[in-house]
Amino acid sequence: MKRENGRIIFYSLAGVYLVYLAYNMIRDLGQVEGVEKIIMIIAAVVFAVFGAGLVIWGVRKGMEQMKNPSVEEAGEASEDTEEETEALQEKTDLEAALRETDKLESSEEK
Repeated sequence: MKRENGRIIFYSLAGVYLVYLAYNMIRDLGQVEGVEKIIMIIAAVVFAVFGAGLVIWGVRKGMEQMKNPSVEEAGEASEDTEEETEALQEKTDLEAALRETDKLESSEEK
């Protein structure tokens, strides 16, 4: 889950940067003319839309994880339970094998 948290933060920061770039492009529109101005407007709008989308997505995911921390803990708990189950199964198999060995030894002695 730590990797997922890092990814959410990274995407959110990338969104903030895209919004910042869009703001700077709009601010500097007075310095360009003609086709360049149209291209800058289009690029600024695209950057702003994608940036805002990334920021909103990141905030929602972060809020969701804050509200439901048990989802992460449940995932970790299920991994522990699987390991415990495997260890118990190995122990049971070993005990059964030892009983069989004891039975064989006792039947050979008779």
